[in-house]
Amino acid sequence: MVLQGRPGSTPLTQERSEQQISQVNNRVASTASDEARESSRKSTSLIQEMLKTMESINQSKASALAAIAGNIRA
Repeated sequence: MVLQGRPGSTPLTQERSEQQISQVNNRVASTASDEARESSRKSTSLIQEMLKTMESINQSKASALAAIAGNIRA
């Protein structure tokens, strides 16, 4: 089967059209995969930053509680 393109253009075979569609689908899938990986990397980075911040807060709280306990004993 031959598909007629624009007037004056070379006719494309169905097989060639399917190959082009397949190539585009592969590029779209690859781009989506790359974007998902990047999004995952950013999420992981934000989670690590949040955990570090929470650890710092916990250390500050522990220091403050120790200082309060020391003042109560004094």
